[in-house]
Amino acid sequence: MRVLACLSLAALAACAPQQGGQPEAVKLTRDSLTVTLSGGARCAASRAAATPTQMGWAGRLDDCPLPLAYEVRLQEGTNPLRFIVLELFESLGQAQVVAPLAEVELVSDSGRRYAFRSPPRLGPGDD
Repeated sequence: MRVLACLSLAALAACAPQQGGQPEAVKLTRDSLTVTLSGGARCAASRAAATPTQMGWAGRLDDCPLPLAYEVRLQEGTNPLRFIVLELFESLGQAQVVAPLAEVELVSDSGRRYAFRSPPRLGPGDD
């Protein structure tokens, strides 16, 4: 009976939310990554301090309440209109307004993976 009680407690502990919350959103610019946790904390990483990869950059958010490894994988845009909009904002000195097309993967120290897209896709009913 004690063994069953211990196993039940272990299972409940594994399902409990991680300390500091869990990643809810990411904001990506050309030069930085910001992760928002469910507890409200925001963790930021600079592209300049990250390790370049073949498709983007990677690093760790060690100062975050939930330490996370991250990888940003940039995607080439195929929409010609996106290039026109980006050129327009770049000419105005506002290139950061247009979020890069990318996939962002976060991995907690426990091995849990979180995947996000930049910019986030609009769901049904979102304008």
